[in-house]
Amino acid sequence: MAEPRSSSSRAGDVTASSASSGPNLRLYALCGVMAPVFWLLMVIVESLLQPGYNQVSQYISDLGNYALYGSYAILQNLNFWIFGVLVIIFALGLRQALPQKSITASLVLFGIAIFVSGIFTDQPPPPGKHVSVHDLAGDVAFLSIALCQFFAWRRLRHTTVEEESAWSRYRNYSLVSGVITLILLVNLGVAEGSNSVFVGLAQRAFFTVPWLWIEIMALRLFRLSNQQPR
Repeated sequence: MAEPRSSSSRAGDVTASSASSGPNLRLYALCGVMAPVFWLLMVIVESLLQPGYNQVSQYISDLGNYALYGSYAILQNLNFWIFGVLVIIFALGLRQALPQKSITASLVLFGIAIFVSGIFTDQPPPPGKHVSVHDLAGDVAFLSIALCQFFAWRRLRHTTVEEESAWSRYRNYSLVSGVITLILLVNLGVAEGSNSVFVGLAQRAFFTVPWLWIEIMALRLFRLSNQQPR
């Protein structure tokens, strides 16, 4: 029969595990930090390359439409791909700090849906179809990131002592961010349904909240990764 392991031995294992995962965790966190910043910079650059593009009345996805912007459209589709991959990598790191399948799955699904949006570019639906693959992927992405924030809030309601000290301030933030995300998503749907000239503005208002949530959670994960033994 194996002898019980001492508390000092278990503590040593935890320290060793933290040390080995530290560099990887920092990389995962950096991907999350970079994702929203990269997205924003790309959209700004792309819109400047297209003098006729209107930030207020046009979707961001319009920048990836080859019929509208020719070869420049590849920039926005690259933006979809890179952003999606960065978010998926970040989700793997967040899983280490907040092990909850619903958080990881919804964040990974969000990244995959964004990536797919760059493959199936913003085009009118095929004949006989009411929704394009691009639009469907967008719907999946938007709902996934909204749910992810609620999953994070629920997970943070039941934390360990270590998690409480590290993540307690992000519990209510995730709830508020999720609620605002849903409100802005409904507002976007209304703007789309009414063919509002401010639909581009409504989309950007919606993007701001969950993209900022990713940035803030990634920054927190990065700070925690720096506290681990090197």
